[in-house]
Amino acid sequence: MATSSSIPPSPLVASDTRTVLLNQVSWGAIFAGAVTALVTQVILNMVG
Repeated sequence: MATSSSIPPSPLVASDTRTVLLNQVSWGAIFAGAVTALVTQVILNMVG
């Protein structure tokens, strides 16, 4: 039984890959970046 590597991946596999990548996002880093941006904005508004 020979397997062919020219078979394209099914949409289900691509969807599962996106789900796994979404779950690997570092939400702590995203929230820290958002807080840093907001604090920086407040400080610059107070100075200006």
